[in-house]
Amino acid sequence: MLCYCPHCVELLPEKLIDGIIFCPACSRMIKSNMTNTLVSAYRILKKNKFCNHKQLKFELQLSQEELDFILQAFEEEMSVEEFSKKLKNMK
Repeated sequence: MLCYCPHCVELLPEKLIDGIIFCPACSRMIKSNMTNTLVSAYRILKKNKFCNHKQLKFELQLSQEELDFILQAFEEEMSVEEFSKKLKNMK
C-alpha cells in the first residue's frame, strides 16, 4: 500500500492498494508494488528522521523484515538512489 509518492514524498490523494495513480504534486505515474512502497518509506524516513517507526510500519503495512531492511539502509546512510539500486539488485 502506498500513502506517499515514492518520487516526491507528497501525500497521495488516496491510499493506493492495487493499481496505478498519478501524483498530483510531481505528475508522475505510480504503480503499487513493493519496490515503490519501500522507496516511499525510505524517503519518508530520510525526510523525517525522527518519525515513529511503528507508525510508519502500520501505515504502509510493512513487515518487520521490510522495516528492518529500511532502517539498516538508513543507518548505513544510503542515498535514495543507492537504496533503490540495492532493491533492484535483490530481485
